[in-house]
Amino acid sequence: MVRGRGDEGVQKARAIFTISVTKRRGPADSVHHQLELRNGYLNVMVASTALYSLRSIPPYSQIACGRILLTLAVLVNASYRTQALEGPPQKPDSSPRKADHAAAARNTTSKPNPAASATAPARCFWDDGTRPRSASAAEAEAHVKLLADVKDMPGQCTALCRGAPQCGDAAFWRVVRDGQAAIPFLIASLDDATPTSAKVPIIGGIYTKADVAKTALTEIVADFRAMELVGIKNPECPACTWWDFVRASPANRKLVKRRVAQWFDRHGAHLVWKDEDFLTSGDCVNDCEHPAGGHYHIATP
Repeated sequence: MVRGRGDEGVQKARAIFTISVTKRRGPADSVHHQLELRNGYLNVMVASTALYSLRSIPPYSQIACGRILLTLAVLVNASYRTQALEGPPQKPDSSPRKADHAAAARNTTSKPNPAASATAPARCFWDDGTRPRSASAAEAEAHVKLLADVKDMPGQCTALCRGAPQCGDAAFWRVVRDGQAAIPFLIASLDDATPTSAKVPIIGGIYTKADVAKTALTEIVADFRAMELVGIKNPECPACTWWDFVRASPANRKLVKRRVAQWFDRHGAHLVWKDEDFLTSGDCVNDCEHPAGGHYHIATP
């Protein structure tokens, strides 16, 4: 086969391009290497075809056109190589939460729960920013005095963190979070018949400050059973009997107060803390982290 100057230019172009690709390639078994060789030889073939078609023009024109085609081939190959190394270009994020997505991407150790973040607020309604069981005696006493202003008490709570009817008032949970520091002042309030705005579900009527104080005690100390202290036994409706008893006369509330004080005198020094999330004063459906983080129990020997 007879070859002209154009044929020699094609051969030189192939040689130059092969050397260029070979110098830049990585490990022979890498995906990037295979892609680079594939794209490089593809460009050489295209350039070769174009150069071969230029055999009929003068040699100096062949050289100029060959250089242009080789330059274009090198640029195209470099583009393929960049794409192989970095992947396809990403569509820019134009959403208003772009900063949040970027921050989440940087935080590789954090694994947020999307469902939880969608339902629970950043801070629960009962969280006043203080640590549980950190109140002084004076602070606890001041908090107990505000129980007469309670408007809601625990019952069938549907969202304990966000707050809902029958999830309790923030003032109530603040006293519960005070823990043992509040116990003496709660006992002192067990005969205080000051009415509150909180309604008693099912039974009817309203809570008095004494009723709120008794409920707070049962939420602080899980082993505390006020009804057992006054001999109330009604398996069908113990709550009914309790409310009938304390509402019958002021003397009955004073009896409860004395019995409760005796119980804490006997067991107060033997209380131990347990981290727990259940409520003793009601039921919870969602966001059931206990505001105090748990309860006190009587230490077992």
